[in-house]
Amino acid sequence: MAVKRWIGAALDINDKWTITIAGTWAPADTVTVTVGNSALIVTIGTAFAIGDVANALNAAINAVSSTASLVGDESRNVGGRQVPELVGISSTVVSAVVTLENSEAGIPFLPVVTESAAAGTAIAANSQVATGKHFAGNAANWEGGVLPILNDQLTFDTGSVSCLYGLDYFRTTIAIDFTLLVTTDFTGRIGRAPYHGNGYWEYITPRYLQIKGSSGSGYLWQTGE
Repeated sequence: MAVKRWIGAALDINDKWTITIAGTWAPADTVTVTVGNSALIVTIGTAFAIGDVANALNAAINAVSSTASLVGDESRNVGGRQVPELVGISSTVVSAVVTLENSEAGIPFLPVVTESAAAGTAIAANSQVATGKHFAGNAANWEGGVLPILNDQLTFDTGSVSCLYGLDYFRTTIAIDFTLLVTTDFTGRIGRAPYHGNGYWEYITPRYLQIKGSSGSGYLWQTGE
């Protein structure tokens, strides 16, 4: 058994998503971006080329209200800045591709994009996956730059960097048995509270560190609740 100590030293990388608009759109078609429990819905107006749709969506995500910064006669239910889950998410557009980026590096978000269009499509892709000092499965967060392996002791006994994301890594990605030691000298959190400080219920799962038991089934564990 080797002791693998959590140090939380990985560099933070911004989460980026692209939304590619394609196909043939028409007035009254809609494109919806859902994040957590909130949805931003854009209804296309009389400008419906794919570039027009992308521009309308981009403007909606950056807008402070349902009527601010319209690019034409499209409509929307809210502005993106009114959606708690989209606070801190910036949007840019090039041609028919909208790019969303979390301005807070190392924090993932999860937009789900759907459309109501006879022949138009809006496809989301995670173009740059977030990682950083809060991710359990990033080797740079463990002393020596080596991830824990079977029967290692995962030790949280120093520092204040919380372990918040990728909390199923040791149950699903590498599925190892290990022991876990947490001392009072570690002042960070393992896992996330159910309610985010920006004003929404946490929607990225799991919120708890998942541990593989000897039977092969996982259970949940968290500190700092």
